[in-house]
Amino acid sequence: MALNDYILVTDNNLPYNAIGNFIKFANSKKFQRATILGGENMPEEELKKIRDVSSHPLNRISKSISDVHWFNIMCSILKQNIDIYKKKCPHFEFATIQDISILKYEKSGHYDWHTDHAAAIPRTISSILFLNNDYIGGELMFENQITKEKKTIKPQPGRFIMWPSNFLYPHTVAPVLHGTRYTVVGWLL
Repeated sequence: MALNDYILVTDNNLPYNAIGNFIKFANSKKFQRATILGGENMPEEELKKIRDVSSHPLNRISKSISDVHWFNIMCSILKQNIDIYKKKCPHFEFATIQDISILKYEKSGHYDWHTDHAAAIPRTISSILFLNNDYIGGELMFENQITKEKKTIKPQPGRFIMWPSNFLYPHTVAPVLHGTRYTVVGWLL
C-alpha cells in the first residue's frame, strides 16, 4: 500500500476572497489551547511539547449567525469531498461529522507524530482545509511505518486533504518558523 492510495487532495474548495473573509472571522474569535485525545488533564507544558496550537470549534448550534454560516460552508466542503472519496474508495462509510474546528498555529506551533483515531473517539476519516500559505514551516507530513515513505502536503489556500484516521496514517505538523498557519480540521465517525 502506498501512502497516496487513501489520501485525497483537492484544490479550489473555497474562493480566495471567501478565505480572506473566513480568516478575518477566525481572528475575531477566542481561541483556546487545543488538547490531544486522552490528554485533557495533561499539564500545559507537557502538552505544549506534543501539540502547540490554538483551536476554535465551529458548530451549527450557536448564538452567532456567522459561526453557523461558516460551519455550514465547511460541512458543505467536507460533504463534496466525501462524495469524491467514496468514488475512490467505494466501501467507505461513515456515520456523522464528529467535529469541525479552526486551528491557528503561531510561531513554533506544531503537532508531533500522531493518529486521529482513539478508542474513546473512533474517528474513521480526518480532513484539513488549508486557508493560507503565507508562513514558513508548518508542513503536513505523512509516513508509511513499514516502507518509511514520507509524503509532504504543500499548503495552498483552498486545498483540502482527506485520509483515514487510523494507525496506518501517522502524520505531523512541523513547527511554524514564521507567520501564522490557519486550517480547518474535521473528523468523521
